[in-house]
Amino acid sequence: MEREKRIWGSYAVLYQDAYCKIKYLYIEPGAQISYQYHLHRTEDWAIDSGCARFVLDGRAQPLKPGDRVRILPGQLHTVKNTGDGLLIIHEIQTGEQLEETDIVRCPLPENL
Repeated sequence: MEREKRIWGSYAVLYQDAYCKIKYLYIEPGAQISYQYHLHRTEDWAIDSGCARFVLDGRAQPLKPGDRVRILPGQLHTVKNTGDGLLIIHEIQTGEQLEETDIVRCPLPENL
């Protein structure tokens, strides 16, 4: 399984077809993905290991192993690894466009 490096860690694609992509996200301690939304896909996340601070449409909540979240098209979201170890998220994308180009990045509000 080949990992694609990112500033926040890496990800690996486990499966992909025309309407579904399954990935693992590996987020380094203290790192955070961009505050973003997607136009064409839904994402379902399951926390496999680590702890996180998840923000969805301006509302923050902690996440721990076993927690699950659904991110609908147009919903602003980010996640930060708040633990000392690797945060591993199992991500299932569904929709008609599953490319990395379907990411709209936004500035993170000061209060988040």
